[in-house]
Amino acid sequence: MNYIEHFKPEDIPEARAEVKCIEDLLQLIFLNVKSGKIEQANNRATELLNSLKRINKLNGLKRSDDSFKSVLQQIQRSNLEHHIRSILNER
Repeated sequence: MNYIEHFKPEDIPEARAEVKCIEDLLQLIFLNVKSGKIEQANNRATELLNSLKRINKLNGLKRSDDSFKSVLQQIQRSNLEHHIRSILNER
């Protein structure tokens, strides 16, 4: 996974930990089901969903941050264009 693309820099360590947790939980679910420990597998599945929700939230924070930065850049470009036009119109 490209963590830089999907998460804010300060959230990358947590995202990495959640991905590792997801990998481990998937393996545990498989082993528990295979050995007939259905309740334990179900508990791990609940934990898996919690990890997926958390990683999705971290990704949403990055998308929101990227959207905000994009809007801010558009505003800055628009203000710069407006400023240049007014300077040119004064001449």
